[in-house]
Amino acid sequence: IMTFRTAWCLGLAGLAPMFAGLTAMYTGMSASAWMTPATLVYGGLILSFMGGTHWGLALYAEGARDLRLMLSVLPSLFAWPLLFAPERLAAIGFAAGFAALYLLDAKLARQGQHHPEYWRLRQLLSAAACLCYLGLAIGP
Repeated sequence: IMTFRTAWCLGLAGLAPMFAGLTAMYTGMSASAWMTPATLVYGGLILSFMGGTHWGLALYAEGARDLRLMLSVLPSLFAWPLLFAPERLAAIGFAAGFAALYLLDAKLARQGQHHPEYWRLRQLLSAAACLCYLGLAIGP
């Protein structure tokens, strides 16, 4: 139980930079000039981090291990060029990347490969990340 409490706290804290960037954009804060690019870089970091979690799962997977290892590096390879894309395109790309990871995790959850508490956390974090980056994409 304590591990999942810690995971929830850290996961929710990890949303703070995304919400900060979104808040800066929508409130017209002077910090938004640097906050939006910083939020996009953070999206690349987190998308890569989430892909990395699949690397560990792939090493211990039954069957299709090579495919799962390849899938685990795709988020990083997808995120890297987005860091050089126009901001709105990058934000849409990050929302799509988080949505794609959500779909992969949903499949794994249906197969019983994710602890139910982890899956609840991932659903919330994925939805929040997607909404934040969509908000950046359509913002003022």
